[in-house]
Amino acid sequence: MPRQKEGLLKDDVLKWAKENGLYARKKHGGRYSRRGDPDIDMIVCGFSLKVELKKDERSKTSPLQDYELQCARDAGGVAIVAWTIEQIASAVAALQAKAALLDSLVSSSCGAETTRPKPEEPQIIPPA
Repeated sequence: MPRQKEGLLKDDVLKWAKENGLYARKKHGGRYSRRGDPDIDMIVCGFSLKVELKKDERSKTSPLQDYELQCARDAGGVAIVAWTIEQIASAVAALQAKAALLDSLVSSSCGAETTRPKPEEPQIIPPA
């Protein structure tokens, strides 16, 4: 697979997420951001997915990035290092399967309807 710059990969991942109806946002580095934060925050079926992107499998995470990824895992989220969209898609599919399993367990144990409601569209209030 040809190597891809990390910035272009971020853009491709965000486009892929939007096309698949997922919430994803890019973390911008800069003066006011935390060093070591993962590149992309996603929410998949209510689960937090943190993604640290690398341009290829030879690129390594820094100790600070490793620490931030582990903090996300310790808090119950999922945190991965990826260099292809396919790796992210695999993590998303696993979270979707986990959510479906949890939904089936809840509905079979209590008989309640557990279909996840679609969130309402946000209202945009024009300035006065």
